[in-house]
Amino acid sequence: MIHGGFSDAKPWRWLSRKFARCPGGGTSREPMNGETEPMTGSGPGSSGYLGRATPYKVHTLWARPLISAHARGERHHRPQHDSLTGLPDRALLVERLQHIVDRGRRESVNYAVMLVDLDDFKAINAHFGNAAGDRVLIEFAQRVCRLLRPADTVARIGGDEFAILLEQPGGHAGVWRIAHRLCQQLQPPFSTQGLTLHCRACAGATLGHLPCYRPDDLLRRADQALSRAKHSGRACFAVI
Repeated sequence: MIHGGFSDAKPWRWLSRKFARCPGGGTSREPMNGETEPMTGSGPGSSGYLGRATPYKVHTLWARPLISAHARGERHHRPQHDSLTGLPDRALLVERLQHIVDRGRRESVNYAVMLVDLDDFKAINAHFGNAAGDRVLIEFAQRVCRLLRPADTVARIGGDEFAILLEQPGGHAGVWRIAHRLCQQLQPPFSTQGLTLHCRACAGATLGHLPCYRPDDLLRRADQALSRAKHSGRACFAVI
């Protein structure tokens, strides 16, 4: 349907003579070389709409750009967020790490990267099923988000592994305080499907105050700290 201000039928008859219907529901110019060219244009009132210089495609004039923009937003959101928890995924975390690393080269900024691994998650999955495990992951993500500040980022980067980017955490002492509060968030049991489940976690962190670090370097150092914490036992934390 063409959205315009015509009040009588004469312009429509002129338009029907000027253009021929194409099978897709739009219009096309009278072919000059034996081929049909699809109509394009910017909207009512354009030169294409008046049949002068720019041809115009008439079907779904404004709905199509809006739907396409929405669809593009959905496609943009899905690859960068975990479908289960809604948290950023590893790719988005690396982007934010790169951003703060670049900031560190221009100004004085300190930050920390913390990796968190749920100690009892595999046992929960094995004994109570994947649905119970998924519910634990979702609730754990919600608890961590309540704990952190808006400037911080928590991402799910593996099955039961999470990464936290802390901006201006306050040095080693501040990172230790956050790790302690994280352990407190895990003390209340998780309730799902009539079950009461307990889950602990190990965490490892590294401070990223040096401008030479890259995102992969920070994640590697945090993983080394996490391995050290796991070797110390369950519900342990280490900083390097």
